[in-house]
Amino acid sequence: MTVTSPNGCSTSSSRDVTLSTGNVVFDDWKNRPRGSEAWENSTLSAREMIYPEGGTIPYRITLPQPCVGTSWSITLQYDFADNATGVHFVDFLTSYNAYEGSVNGHACDDGSCTSKSTFPIPADGDLSYQLPGVFTVENGAITSVSAYSIETGGPITEKGITLHGTATPGADVMILFGAHLARDYEWGHDKGARQWPSGTASVGFIDYMGGSGHTNVKISDSILDNPSDSDLSLVLLDSPDPVGAGHNLTYTLIAYNSGPLAAIPDTVSDSIPAGTTFISATAPAGWTMTTPAVGGTGMVRWVLPPPFAPGSNASFSLVVAVDAGASGTVENTATRSLLFS
Repeated sequence: MTVTSPNGCSTSSSRDVTLSTGNVVFDDWKNRPRGSEAWENSTLSAREMIYPEGGTIPYRITLPQPCVGTSWSITLQYDFADNATGVHFVDFLTSYNAYEGSVNGHACDDGSCTSKSTFPIPADGDLSYQLPGVFTVENGAITSVSAYSIETGGPITEKGITLHGTATPGADVMILFGAHLARDYEWGHDKGARQWPSGTASVGFIDYMGGSGHTNVKISDSILDNPSDSDLSLVLLDSPDPVGAGHNLTYTLIAYNSGPLAAIPDTVSDSIPAGTTFISATAPAGWTMTTPAVGGTGMVRWVLPPPFAPGSNASFSLVVAVDAGASGTVENTATRSLLFS
């Protein structure tokens, strides 16, 4: 079914959104087989992905021009809980690359990006546990977000959050976020995403030009049971944004281990972005650091020799100088290498 807005643009309201000119495109990230990871516009099945409870599935929504215009509003919606059993599927939203490292560097695949911005994902007041994260927007910006909504009319409780934003003229807007898969540790024995009773759950959007769409996730053996483990994330923030050529740009990286177990060993790595040179970096207490020479390029590494304790967080900073002749977008991707104990 297709819903047509007054300006003639349309969105698909099927559960799997089909790629079509003038339509919203809703992508999920397939991470199997290794070496063939990619955005796709269909159900995530066992042969295309494997994620653990406590992992985060990356999603991307593309709002194409000219339909998106100069401003937009869209509601993200996800299966939260099965009312009969108390099993949870997605318990919160976080950064699109909080868990799956293979998605780094692919935000703009199949598109053209001229600017990037981030917006903090607000805390869900109904949760006692939530990893911090950001919405990432290519070719636009989020100006405000709503409180979380709850739909309990059917067998499944769905949660949603509405984003309002602006668009870069003439460019398709891409909105990226991650869906965190619920663990037994927060919700009780056999109450995590692996035990979702119907075998198929969904993440999607509603209320965009009168239309809606979802992609499905097949539970099968592609969601691994993970009743207790280390739940790890890395948030990357930049300032100022936008930045002028010839000026300094500061990155703040925050690593979290929300437990319940410690993680060892712990390494956070960040390559000096193309079009910039290294100025300085800081490390929190207990972490060692290696950096390039001032004015150089290469890799900054922060290493914590003892275990990264559950409930801990660590904040790092990196300052780079943007080349005087730079133009376009500075892209930076940080990674963390943490082994579970």
